[in-house]
Amino acid sequence: MSSMPAPMAPNLDNASLNRFYHEHVELRRDQTKRSIAAVMPIVNELLSYINSKDSRFSGKPLCMGSYWQGLKVKRADEFDFTIPLASVDRLVWGNSGPQYYGFDRHVEDINTMRTLPDDVNVVSKLTPLPRPPNGYYPLTWGNRQSYNWQSQDLFCNKDLIPFLVNRRFKKLLTESIRDLSLREHVQVSRLMSGPAITVHLTLPNHPAISVDFAVAQTPMPSLNFPRSQTANWLQQAKIEKIKEKGIMSVAKKPFYWLKSYALMEKELVSEIDADGGCRKKCHRLMKLLNEQIWCPTTKPVISSYILKNIFFWECEENPDCRSWEPQHLTDRFYGMVKRLVSCINARNIPLFFDPNINLLTDKNVDQLELVKRNILMNYS
Repeated sequence: MSSMPAPMAPNLDNASLNRFYHEHVELRRDQTKRSIAAVMPIVNELLSYINSKDSRFSGKPLCMGSYWQGLKVKRADEFDFTIPLASVDRLVWGNSGPQYYGFDRHVEDINTMRTLPDDVNVVSKLTPLPRPPNGYYPLTWGNRQSYNWQSQDLFCNKDLIPFLVNRRFKKLLTESIRDLSLREHVQVSRLMSGPAITVHLTLPNHPAISVDFAVAQTPMPSLNFPRSQTANWLQQAKIEKIKEKGIMSVAKKPFYWLKSYALMEKELVSEIDADGGCRKKCHRLMKLLNEQIWCPTTKPVISSYILKNIFFWECEENPDCRSWEPQHLTDRFYGMVKRLVSCINARNIPLFFDPNINLLTDKNVDQLELVKRNILMNYS
């Protein structure tokens, strides 16, 4: 979090919103160029080393996250990369029964990789795992004879285990920093943040930068997109491009993979304002206000990903490009604000690409109410 005082929320008029955007939200091009020039050679060097030691981890990352989608705010100090795993034939989402494996000793929380010790092992068990949350699945090796990886060290009972995948990647990442003599300026975070393994860069004469690596399995087809209402917003050619990207499986929980629509989301955002609209500007204003005024904590209950889905729903339900012309910035921004408040009241923010998933599930009710009050103090 920045040590600078939080800005005052802008008034609801175009001049105030545009001024706030320019002063507090917009990236500074000179600093952005310096950040990219500093980050990319290090990332490429690390991943090339890892790939040389274990070819299952691709040396060619996918550039994901808010910076690469033109949705980053304030400064380019966070970069996200997805590391594709080598394809395994007949690896499928499993949903036919319980998984009979677990850790070889007691751990406090089997639902997060954040605090797991690196030396625990995964073994077969007689007691099944709890059912996965909505949107999470085991990845099962569907055909034993088609198996073509070097070894079975990342599997248990025919399932590809996210914890084992992330542990292997983190071990190689730590080794690469050591062997490439980068430890003075590059450190791996001890704790994981969601599915990501975070690396902190402290470079001379440059602000601190964090890089998140998330390991993901090859995309699978998307079968439930689009909805009829989406077809009223997007042209068929754009819909086909989005569908072609497919759904990735990201190593997020120790035993279950998260269906990730990141590739589809990136394609959706690409050229979304080609008509000169203010869609991204509205979303980025929301992000900055959420970070610094509505929910100014290191682990906000309303995440940037939640706001991205609010952004998508607002775009779909306002498909006429004329409603996103720059002179309507105030109306469209306020529309997103009202949608967020309404969803908080309903305790439900549906995932845009799978509305059966509620992004507010398990969120703290008191924290949600606090965010709502903070919003309504300025925009009631």
